[in-house]
Amino acid sequence: MNPSYTLLLFVAVVLIILIGWGVYVQFTAPPAPASTQPATQPLVERLREERERRMQERDRQSAPTTATAPSL
Repeated sequence: MNPSYTLLLFVAVVLIILIGWGVYVQFTAPPAPASTQPATQPLVERLREERERRMQERDRQSAPTTATAPSL
């Protein structure tokens, strides 16, 4: 057999093996978990609620308990 054909046959076999391995890995890999909601949305909502709660507490603490008339 001609050496150039032997090299060509070897390269073709290696290529077929690599393609087959890639297809095998592609179809046997576990599917990625499907996300039902964006991952950041619950965190953003929780932080927003926490900020609103802190602002309300700050307003309650800074509000005077006894009503006095402002001095002129």
